[in-house]
Amino acid sequence: MNLDFAKRWIARASANRLIVLLFLFTAGFIDVAIFFLAQEDHKERVAQVESLLQRTVDSLGVEFDNELNIIERTLSGIGEVVAARGGLPPEADLALHRLTVRRHALTPSVRSILIVRPDGSQAAHSLQQPPPATNLADRNYFWAQAETFDTGLFIEPYLASSLDGSEISAFSMRINSDGGQFLGVAAASIAGSQLDDNLALQNLPKGYRIQVTLADGTGLACFPVQANCRRENWLMAPLFRDHVPNVGRALLQDATLFDEPIGFAAYRVSGRYPLVVSASAEKTAVMAVWHRNLVAYFFTALISNAALLYMSLYAARQFAARREALRALEEANESLERRVSERTAELQHYQGHLEDMVHARTLELAQARDDAEAASRAKSALLANMTHELRTPLHQISGLVLILQRRIEDEKQKSSLEKIGGAARRLQTLLENILELARVESGRVVIESKPFAPAMLLTDAVNRWQAEAARKGLHIEVATSPDLPASVCGDFVRIAEVIDCLTSNAIKFTSQGTITLRETVLEHKSRNCLMRFEVADTGIGIAAEYQQAVFGQFTQVDDSMTRKFGGAGVGLALSRRLVELMSGEIGFDSEPAMGSVFWFTLWLPMYCCSGEADDSVAG
Repeated sequence: MNLDFAKRWIARASANRLIVLLFLFTAGFIDVAIFFLAQEDHKERVAQVESLLQRTVDSLGVEFDNELNIIERTLSGIGEVVAARGGLPPEADLALHRLTVRRHALTPSVRSILIVRPDGSQAAHSLQQPPPATNLADRNYFWAQAETFDTGLFIEPYLASSLDGSEISAFSMRINSDGGQFLGVAAASIAGSQLDDNLALQNLPKGYRIQVTLADGTGLACFPVQANCRRENWLMAPLFRDHVPNVGRALLQDATLFDEPIGFAAYRVSGRYPLVVSASAEKTAVMAVWHRNLVAYFFTALISNAALLYMSLYAARQFAARREALRALEEANESLERRVSERTAELQHYQGHLEDMVHARTLELAQARDDAEAASRAKSALLANMTHELRTPLHQISGLVLILQRRIEDEKQKSSLEKIGGAARRLQTLLENILELARVESGRVVIESKPFAPAMLLTDAVNRWQAEAARKGLHIEVATSPDLPASVCGDFVRIAEVIDCLTSNAIKFTSQGTITLRETVLEHKSRNCLMRFEVADTGIGIAAEYQQAVFGQFTQVDDSMTRKFGGAGVGLALSRRLVELMSGEIGFDSEPAMGSVFWFTLWLPMYCCSGEADDSVAG
């Protein structure tokens, strides 16, 4: 009797030990798996934050370099005109005013353009004729150019406008004669809030900070906007003290660049201008989601362990019950132990198989997620690099062709250079249209409403396309309605962009005859008017069966049109999207061999002010 009791006690102790070991092994496996899952989630979150910061500083660095390059070339062009005229007259000059207005129209991001005489008086201003009488000799952007021959593009990040006292950033270039004599200063200004708004367009989540700083530590723009951004010098901040002197582009962890909390950061030093673009993310803010997930991981492990404990206790009770039954049914002991052993083995097999299935599915989902993220990063990198990689060579080709045309006398070589220049311009137009269409599709285009003179729209378009039409032997003309309002409010740049697309197509598909640009007023309602803009040609026309596909993206009427006339089917698709963004309608009327009339209509508010102001703003 005592021997049987001892055997049962030993058997019960072995079973309990097995249950405890199984519980510890399974619970440890689940806890380790959840730990590694949380760790991978942390790595993924850090990688997302770093990728976003790096893309942001790279994109903004290219954007600011391009913007400053445009301003520099615009101001240099004004300086060349002034030098060719032999200097600045002592009195207000209407021709200089028109020069600044035209250059202002070509650089819509600029608030104003002005020309300053060597004594600091203003010779011309794009927003006012005659120019303001304010003397600017005490401005940093003036005396920096006056005292140094080769300052280049000077940037003054913070000053008050002489017109209305608003906060602006100024950019200036020295005007020299051919002999190096100081003739004056060409300057442009940008509203400080506009630079901050450009940073806001990055749409970074809460907890992120972007700042553009000059090389001397002066702040140029920041988002979120802070009072000390432009007024404080950041030369002693960690960015300039510890990082910029060592490397020009870096991605940092557990670091601070200015006065923000410790977190993730990235910066990029411009190779052409004294600019440093930086972005940072507060660690507690960007990792808040992961911390919430960490709580979920903890409770998942806790619930799993509790379930395993319950199963272990349940199994222990089952073993005890079976042993109690074995004590009463000794003759069935061998059969019962065999059944229990088989059932246990079967449960362990199912458990291992289920864990393998869950693990395999987890790996598949992780691989699919990684592939999608890699594709997204590749697409973002391609869009970020297209502007720099394609625009810069095209600008270089156009510049070199222009230089060679001035130096080469042979007419045959000049003709070849003109063809090269035309091809570069067409390729640049195609690139700009594709990038603009991408910005429209992603919702990054903002329609503005500013006063302009509608009569100047078609006149400026004819001036831009007169030479191209003349090369094909075409006549281009303007027809306007006599009841055209003097000034309306709208997005002058986007409307001109649509007119340019339609005019370019008209010239491309017309071999002889006339291109007519027309604008009329269809209806007046309160202080608004419904305006219709038309571009009519005498070209090949469009057959009825192809007309439905005209405004599609990357489509032509047929493949023969692409081979004969070129193009990628982007201009009309971009025009349609821009007109729709301005709440307008676009369409066309066409007959084969008779020509086409492309039109679009817009409701535009009429703007009441002096004629001089309207004309200067439309420029």
